[in-house]
Amino acid sequence: MTSLDKAAIVWSVTIVAIAVGFTVVGNNSDVLPREIPADSVAETLPATTSLFLQTDRQTYMQDDNIKITGSVSAKLSDTPISLMISAPDGNLVSIAQLSVDENRNFSETIQIGGSLWKQEGKYTITVHYGEKNTKETSFDFVALK
Repeated sequence: MTSLDKAAIVWSVTIVAIAVGFTVVGNNSDVLPREIPADSVAETLPATTSLFLQTDRQTYMQDDNIKITGSVSAKLSDTPISLMISAPDGNLVSIAQLSVDENRNFSETIQIGGSLWKQEGKYTITVHYGEKNTKETSFDFVALK
């Protein structure tokens, strides 16, 4: 076997080892698994937490402000809350991304108004937090005549 053949084999083993997440050590005959820090493993695992969600009132009219507040039982590292408000026909009328504070609380104030807010009835607020955490609440919207 020529030195060129040996070099090609070593290079191939190195590329395969890197592709499968191993570190090549020494003379390329010892292949060891690459260590993953424990804290990064914990962050990639799906986490669940309880969500609490409420509005300051049950009924709103045009130009009112909706004060939305909530909390989580456990804060997921650097994970925002996704908030969506849907009209009675299912159309999306508002969307926001909220931060969870150090006390595990979140809040948002949304002003009702514009062409999307035209249908009277029950609107639904849905929040998503991480992969497995969802909570809904609703309120009534009465349009001014």
